[in-house]
Amino acid sequence: MTPGGGIAVTAVLVIATCVVGMVDPGSVTFYEGATVVNVGRRSFGFQINGFIFRTTPSARDVFGHDADRLAHEYGHYLQQIEMGEDYVIVVVSSLILSSLGLAGAVDDAGYYGTVWEADANRRAYVSAESL
Repeated sequence: MTPGGGIAVTAVLVIATCVVGMVDPGSVTFYEGATVVNVGRRSFGFQINGFIFRTTPSARDVFGHDADRLAHEYGHYLQQIEMGEDYVIVVVSSLILSSLGLAGAVDDAGYYGTVWEADANRRAYVSAESL
């Protein structure tokens, strides 16, 4: 089962990423059913509709942070499979509000301590300390 709906949103994200020129040649790979797009030098990662967009892994990453970050985003992929269309409404909107400091959901553990981030870590068997 793959996350449903939102094909237009996914297409816009993919096209925008490619047009901006952030996608490295040959950077599209697959991880446990999700499509992984490694993009440029900005430090970020997010998952939407089965696409994981993330910073291109560093060859110098000897501590496995890139692998843990990929697994964390895969945890969001698993959330979306379970929640379906509600994922975008519930999870994405709450994460955006939390990151802007508008939802009050960020606790002493920081951003990765929020409910949805902690759940993504749990699903991917990743600890927040490794991110």
